[in-house]
Amino acid sequence: MNPSHRELGTQRWKDQRIRVLKRDGYICQYCGSDATQVDHVIPRKVGGTHDLDNLVACCAPCNSRKCALHDEVFLARSA
Repeated sequence: MNPSHRELGTQRWKDQRIRVLKRDGYICQYCGSDATQVDHVIPRKVGGTHDLDNLVACCAPCNSRKCALHDEVFLARSA
């Protein structure tokens, strides 16, 4: 089962987001600019989880453009 943010719990999701942003130095892992959001590397639509190894810090523009793409596909399109 892949819990939604609601099922994960609001506070637990907030804590996870902060952990990821701190771990990645508040730097977007896609373009290198300032990160304020967290993205699922493997999209939740295709089975991605909320585990730390599936989350990266990202900026709002990259998160918006990436949508539900795998990171390899997104990065290839951005190149």
